[in-house]
Amino acid sequence: MTAPVVQQQAQARIAAASSAAAAAVASVRAARVSVSVGAAADRAAGVFGKGSSADTAQAVGAVVNANAAAVQTAVKVTSAAIERLWHATDPYDDTAMQDFAAQAGRLVVSAQRSVVRTTNATQAIVARTVGLRVPGAVDVPDDVRGAHVSFGADDVTVRPKSRVSVTYQPEAKGDKPTRVTVTAADARPDQIFNRAAVVYRYQESQGASPEAASRASVQRIDDIVDGNLMLAQRLAEQQTMKQAGATHYRRVIHPELSKGGVCGLCVVASDRLYKIEALKPIHLRCKCTVVPADESSDLGLVLNRDDFKMLYSDAGVAAQTGDGRYTSAHFEAHIASVEERRKKRGRAPLGKAYWDQVAQTHSDFLKKGRYDVIQHAEFGPVLVRKGHDPVPYFHVAAAA
Repeated sequence: MTAPVVQQQAQARIAAASSAAAAAVASVRAARVSVSVGAAADRAAGVFGKGSSADTAQAVGAVVNANAAAVQTAVKVTSAAIERLWHATDPYDDTAMQDFAAQAGRLVVSAQRSVVRTTNATQAIVARTVGLRVPGAVDVPDDVRGAHVSFGADDVTVRPKSRVSVTYQPEAKGDKPTRVTVTAADARPDQIFNRAAVVYRYQESQGASPEAASRASVQRIDDIVDGNLMLAQRLAEQQTMKQAGATHYRRVIHPELSKGGVCGLCVVASDRLYKIEALKPIHLRCKCTVVPADESSDLGLVLNRDDFKMLYSDAGVAAQTGDGRYTSAHFEAHIASVEERRKKRGRAPLGKAYWDQVAQTHSDFLKKGRYDVIQHAEFGPVLVRKGHDPVPYFHVAAAA
C-alpha cells in the first residue's frame, strides 16, 4: 500500500473520530437551555458550584467528560495512523524520513484542529451554563510547542525558544540518556516526527535489536502525538474561557480515562484555583480538563468531589498497600489480611470506624502532597514532584 493511500485512509479515520467527538459534545446541547435555567436558579439561591442542582453538575460533567474522551480518541487514532506510516519508512533513508515527517505532521495538525474545535464547543457550553458570555471560535496555531504563550482577544500566540534540549532515554538500564540540542523549527509539526528516526538509530547504535529500536521509536511517536494534542486542548480551553470572561479555572480529573486511575500530581493540583492567564500545568499523558470557576461558581469542585469519593472512600480507592497500588480491592484485601492476623493472635478486630479513619488520613496526606511547576522549553508549565516526595498513582476498577 502506497504512502499517499495510507495517509488518505488515516485522514479519513481522523475525520471520523472528529465527527464522533463532535457528536459526543453535541449530545448534551439539547439539555443546555434547561441546564442554564437550573444554573440561574442555583446562582440566585446562592448555592451555585457548592450545592448546585444535580442536573446542572451532571450536565456539565457529561459535556466535559465527552470532550476528554474525544481527545483521547483522537490521540489513539492519530498515533495508530502515524505508526502505520512509520512502519513503511526506512529510518536510515533521509529522504523517506522527510516524507514521513511531513505526512505525520499533516495528520497531527488535522487532529489538533479537531481537538481545538471540540474543546471550544465544550467550553462554550460550560460558559453558557455557568452564566458567562458565550464565546466565539478560537484561533490556535498549528505550532503548539513553545515555552511562552500570550492570549489576545480571539487568538493565541505561542513563542518557542530558538534552541531547546531534548532527552532521549536509553533502552537498557544503566545507560545514560542522550541530550540533543534542537532548534525551534525542529519542533514544528512537519519536522518533529524526525525524532522517531533519531531514537531508532540511537537504540541500534547501543546494540538494541531492530524490534526493540522500533518499539522505542513508536513510543516516541505516541508521546509526540499525545503532547501536541494536549497542548492544543490546553490553548483552546484557556482562550475560550478568556473570551467568555472567566477570571479563574479549576482542573477536573478524569480517572476513568487513564489506565485505571489518576496520578497524585493531578489530584493535588486540582485542589486549587488558577488565574485564567496561567497556563494549566500538565505532564505526560495528562487527561485533565478545566472548567471556569470563582468564589460563587465552582462546578469543577463538585465534579472532582465525586471522583474524590471514589478515590478516597472505603468503597473506592482509599489507602496505600504494600505493592504501591491504590484500589478498593487491594484495600479490602489489606483490611482482611490485617484483621485475620489479629484474629489468629486473639486480638479484637480494628473495625470499620478505624479503617474509615485510615482512608481519611491517607486522603488528607495526599491532599497535602507537594509538587512544583517547572517551565519546559516546549510544553510550558509542567507538573513535577517536589523533592523526593513520592507521586502516588490511584487505580480504580475498570468500567463494566
